[in-house]
Amino acid sequence: MQKCIDRGRREMQIRSVIAPDYLKNYIYVEADKSAHVIEACKGLKILNTTKLMLVPIKEMTDVLSVQGKPINVAKDMWVRLKIGIYKGALAKVVNVSDVRRKIMVKLIPRVDLQAIADKL
Repeated sequence: MQKCIDRGRREMQIRSVIAPDYLKNYIYVEADKSAHVIEACKGLKILNTTKLMLVPIKEMTDVLSVQGKPINVAKDMWVRLKIGIYKGALAKVVNVSDVRRKIMVKLIPRVDLQAIADKL
């Protein structure tokens, strides 16, 4: 940031910079040319610019894709819902789709015994 301020009105030709938590010791700098990246990193002792390499186009989207947690739910398993209007409700798993990462459940209706007793 200080380097950008010191340069004044001259632009650095860098589009974005990210350092994902799940990829230790790597930063990704987006620029039109590798020369722009080298110029931006010049003088930064914390970076090893000798290992500079271009990311292949096929891998660019993989860098920003985050893997979700695996689904540890099976058909006919009992679960409790965590969010939404049915939060805390008991449900039975009817179908699990690993491809779409979706689960279909059958809700067990909650019976409000106090409301029934008040009506009687």
